Amino acid sequence: MSKSKSKIESEFLHQLEFFYRNFGADWTLDEFPNPVKKHKEYLLTFLPKLAEKKVIKLNQDNSFTILRLPFKG
Repeated sequence: MSKSKSKIESEFLHQLEFFYRNFGADWTLDEFPNPVKKHKEYLLTFLPKLAEKKVIKLNQDNSFTILRLPFKG
């Protein structure tokens, strides 16, 4: 059974916060652990939504800079 989109998004946001707090702001999806990378195709459609909300700055090569942590809830 595959994970729901909301579960994938929630887990990605958790990883995003962890990486930002511990390792800095500049990333690509390929640098995240395998549980995140296995949903890369879907997350590539989710990144523009985060960019719209000014959570990240999305670059042309699909790398991104975390601008602020997303609000929870």
